[in-house]
Amino acid sequence: MTALLLPGNTGLKSWRLDAKCLARGFSINELLGDWLPPELGQSLLHIKTQLVLNELLNNAIDHGLLRLDSNLKCDAAGFSYFLAQRKQRLAKLRHGFVTLDLTWSHQEGRAVIQVEVGDSGPGFDLKAVLQGSLTFPSYAGRGLPLVRYLCKDNLWQSATGKVCAIFVATDIST
Repeated sequence: MTALLLPGNTGLKSWRLDAKCLARGFSINELLGDWLPPELGQSLLHIKTQLVLNELLNNAIDHGLLRLDSNLKCDAAGFSYFLAQRKQRLAKLRHGFVTLDLTWSHQEGRAVIQVEVGDSGPGFDLKAVLQGSLTFPSYAGRGLPLVRYLCKDNLWQSATGKVCAIFVATDIST
């Protein structure tokens, strides 16, 4: 059995990505590289962690800080415009931040990862997005449902507005 799954093996890591860091760009792999245990390699659990982080961080950046509207992504041209606006706004970003908290624990023989992502933006109603009361064009609105699926519905918004997700693996290959 890998050391990852041994009782008592826990970890906590927090990041605050400021405007300068976000404008310069960063890699999810770089963030995870100094935190997730190396035994994970490119396991399915590692890939799930990357996907969940990528979706939640991009939502925080795109909609929380940059105030980009998903409805811009109504078609291929709109999606291209969205990406151009993202690049332009990131280059001009001088204020704001995104926070990321990752917790790794072992519970009842399973690896558990909790992700919390927040931003200094105005916030949004996660429940409305997940219940489908907000409508998005076909090129938008897929990220949070994907996270909810990967996390088996363990996705919620904290009292402070952070989006929180938990996913569990019975072994490092799942």
